[in-house]
Amino acid sequence: PVYLNNMAWTLCEGLDRPKDALPYAERAIKAVGPLPSLLDTQGVIYSRLGDHAKAIETLEAATRGEPSANALFHLARAYQAAGDDAKA
Repeated sequence: PVYLNNMAWTLCEGLDRPKDALPYAERAIKAVGPLPSLLDTQGVIYSRLGDHAKAIETLEAATRGEPSANALFHLARAYQAAGDDAKA
């Protein structure tokens, strides 16, 4: 799952290929469950794909419990991209 998550992140952010990244994120989550770090990656991918509603839903799930600074930042960016500056 670490490899899958890292590959998803690299494809999405490093190579600007978020569509290719999504299956890797999905496989990582399927392998070990919806861990916050994996949901964070998946949420960023949805945001890059322009699916802001799915990005917000996924990133909100990633920030439940003990939210990381990265996930909160990505959630704020997703809200902003969706036009919700108040929540961002």
